[in-house]
Amino acid sequence: MIGLYYFAFFIANAVVGYVGGLYSSLPTTTFWLIHVASAAFGLVAFFIFKMATGHRMNSTQQDQARALS
Repeated sequence: MIGLYYFAFFIANAVVGYVGGLYSSLPTTTFWLIHVASAAFGLVAFFIFKMATGHRMNSTQQDQARALS
C-alpha cells in the first residue's frame, strides 16, 4: 500500500514537472487553462468517486457493531 502511495506521488510530481516545463513555451492563457482543466477534472473525478462509493461510507452504529461481531 505504501508503494502505491509513493508511485502515485511520483507520477503526480512527474506530471507537475512536465506541465511546469511548458510555462516558457506556451502562451500564458493556455498554460493557466491547463491548470483550470486539471482542477475541473479532479473535481469531476472526486464527485464520481463519491457517488460510486458514498453509500458504503454512510453507516449506522448498528452496522458498525454488526461488522465487528
